[in-house]
Amino acid sequence: MGADAEAVKILNRLDAQNPELISLLEEADLFYFAGGNPTYLLDVFQGSPAWDEIIRLRRRGRLLAGSSAGAMILGEKIWGPDEGWREGLGLLPGLAVLPHHKDLASRWGVQEMLRSLPTAFYLMGIDEATALAGPPWVVLGSGEVVLYQARQTPPPPMFSRTGRK
Repeated sequence: MGADAEAVKILNRLDAQNPELISLLEEADLFYFAGGNPTYLLDVFQGSPAWDEIIRLRRRGRLLAGSSAGAMILGEKIWGPDEGWREGLGLLPGLAVLPHHKDLASRWGVQEMLRSLPTAFYLMGIDEATALAGPPWVVLGSGEVVLYQARQTPPPPMFSRTGRK
């Protein structure tokens, strides 16, 4: 695709405060948060100078993406199966992300998650091998994206391959 990728290895809280590593972010056109442990990843970036710099550059048009735990932390809320809801990075206000939707929806219990999610929040379930890109929002890949509303009893609306239904 002609892209040059270079990792800025922000691997822990000290790295997220390191001016040398943070200065490397200026060169990036895209910031990508990979999977792993969402609580650890959140603790590394939340309230850090690295996150402040990423937000500053995003406002200047840089792109931001995440997969799995990297997508989870971008929401306003993040779910921990043993701890419930906690504050995420807040890039997606009013939204919590549930990656690996088909697998984790039953294992983590979507209904429990929705009962404890604050009113007016949404839980976005994204299947494996699937992405939601936009705006305008389009589903890419082989799975589905489901949008649940907290305390909603009718079936949730879904995103389609051509945008939101």
